[in-house]
Amino acid sequence: LELGINSSVFRARGGGQTTAISGDGASMSIALGWVIAPNLVLYGKLMDAGASDPDVAGPGTTTFTRGDSDLYGVGPGLTYYLPGNFFVSATAMAARVSLSDSNDHTILSSGWGVAGDAVVGKEWWTSDNWGLGVSFQGLLGELGGHAEANGVTPTWSASAWSLLFSATYN
Repeated sequence: LELGINSSVFRARGGGQTTAISGDGASMSIALGWVIAPNLVLYGKLMDAGASDPDVAGPGTTTFTRGDSDLYGVGPGLTYYLPGNFFVSATAMAARVSLSDSNDHTILSSGWGVAGDAVVGKEWWTSDNWGLGVSFQGLLGELGGHAEANGVTPTWSASAWSLLFSATYN
């Protein structure tokens, strides 16, 4: 389990214009896996990184949105543990971006695309089976789009940087 804070930027490009959605918020994920070799874990991960009340900047304007922006992803990954319980992880995900208003109505969303995350961190054993840790995560993605009212289908890019706290059961 991972929970933390992040800063994210999502961009929709199409028709010669770019809209950027940026802000700070929460990042969380859950991963389930198994040890496949000494110090190597294969897992499946479900994650969400987003911003509360993000800024939306389009051609010539910036607005403040009451709501949330999110990057959702699901996919397989690997973690390798180094001496001292330091670790590195990488996940390949199917992902999408959405922007919703304060009533949870979707305003904009991407289609599904590809995203990846890389994590570096350290864990400390707190019992025979539980470890608590801290890590830094970088997320990058390229996503498809849905047709907008003007008929332009944008392509999306996503980036998020997170400071995470984790609880691991082994």
